[in-house]
Amino acid sequence: MSSEPKYSVISVEDEDADFETFELENEHTPQDSHSKRRTFLLTATLFSFALLLVLTTTGFVAHTNKSHDGGEEAPTRRVTPTFLFCYGDSLTSGQASIAPPDKSPGPYPYSVYLEWELNYLIDPESTLAPHHKQAPPTVVHHLGIPGWTAENMLNNLDEEHKGLCSVVYRTPVSLLIILVGKNDIHRLTPSDDASKASVILSQITELHKAALECSMDDEKKDFAKGKLHTLALGIPGSLFQDHVPVAAKVAAEVNSGLKSFAESFPGGKMHYIDFPIPYVNGVGGDGDGSWNEDGVHMTKKGYNRLAKQLAPKVKDILDGMDSD
Repeated sequence: MSSEPKYSVISVEDEDADFETFELENEHTPQDSHSKRRTFLLTATLFSFALLLVLTTTGFVAHTNKSHDGGEEAPTRRVTPTFLFCYGDSLTSGQASIAPPDKSPGPYPYSVYLEWELNYLIDPESTLAPHHKQAPPTVVHHLGIPGWTAENMLNNLDEEHKGLCSVVYRTPVSLLIILVGKNDIHRLTPSDDASKASVILSQITELHKAALECSMDDEKKDFAKGKLHTLALGIPGSLFQDHVPVAAKVAAEVNSGLKSFAESFPGGKMHYIDFPIPYVNGVGGDGDGSWNEDGVHMTKKGYNRLAKQLAPKVKDILDGMDSD
């Protein structure tokens, strides 16, 4: 088993800006104890996705390397990466605190860590290469809008910069990961009843159906047209749910409904994964510091751990998509 990579945010632009740039340093020590480092600059913008699309629509690119003795080595084949997109609220943007400067506000989007983890699972050498001769097997970008509910997302499907269908139209995404519902749950009151679950469930499932329908529209002109799958992540626990029993009950019912909906979805194009990091007694999974003291957001360590837990399951989904 590989040692856990170390990540540190080097620079982050204004979190309220349309475009967010994250530069992270990854350190991995393989079994032979030789450390190699690679610095990733990941720009979560639709422009970067469009650029990658131009570079990858040619499919496989073969080139010949020179060997040390001047001869030619076997051609290296560059494979078109698989594109994933994480869409959601502040848990997707990676917000870590609502009370800076006492606590670092991040952001620490789990998409950044997920890309590294997936690429290590697929090809360990891809995360250690000191150069960029080959594109990474998997590229993961994200868009998280703090405060948004499933209803907000449904009402803004075609919004130019934040709409879910706009993301699908402009990016060659194969797997769209949607994490939403936290804010919907937090708008409940102790006087509400469990019937609210059906409303939230319907809105989230409509989001997935809308994304899949948009992937078939004529506006989507890239090679991923009609190939989209979606993945629903379950609504995580929170301090609010600990204190408002109806909120915890609604969240559990929504998650159960999402799982059933995904399992019966035609063509197997929707998937579901329970949120893998439990919220326990206000401190998080087993008291390991995964959750922020605000009772809502994760810490940097938590987002890292989330990606690490998701990666093998996401890889299984990607493998199944490849075999279709």
